Amino acid sequence: MEYTDEHLKSIIGDAAYLIDEAEALIYVIDSVPVSEKTGGIESIIEMIALIDHAQQSYYRPLCERLFSVPNVDEQIGDFKSSFKLLEDEASNPKLILERIAENRTDFVSFVEKLPLKDLKISGLINGEPQTIAGLLSEMVEFERKQLKTVAERVLSIDNSLTQSRKPKGE
Repeated sequence: MEYTDEHLKSIIGDAAYLIDEAEALIYVIDSVPVSEKTGGIESIIEMIALIDHAQQSYYRPLCERLFSVPNVDEQIGDFKSSFKLLEDEASNPKLILERIAENRTDFVSFVEKLPLKDLKISGLINGEPQTIAGLLSEMVEFERKQLKTVAERVLSIDNSLTQSRKPKGE
């Protein structure tokens, strides 16, 4: 895909938006059962921790590697298959959200310092051609899906709690 400068700026802005999303979730996360699984999908804590894992073990290192070694041929595998929720993380969702915001702030700062043309640097990732911009775009898309699901679950839980507090007959 060919990226215009405006598109690249938009991707960076979208990547930065996760900082705000993570910080906003910090204030509501204690009000929901984060480890509850429903309908065979991951728990809220697993979805949040997967974002953190993907950012730290996949997207950021690959972007940095592409920048430092253009035309690299990296075999890193799939971040989902290497994910494992640690026990201490499962009990502290605020810590994960704070770490996401802090790490993303650093990552966005790194990306913003790059000339836009450098976001087009490419290499092979798991045998497929990829650019830094492509990785950033893929990361944003993945996180949007995760956060949309988290928000829907939080809203659903909040609505259920509201309904259960209403007196019968209302």
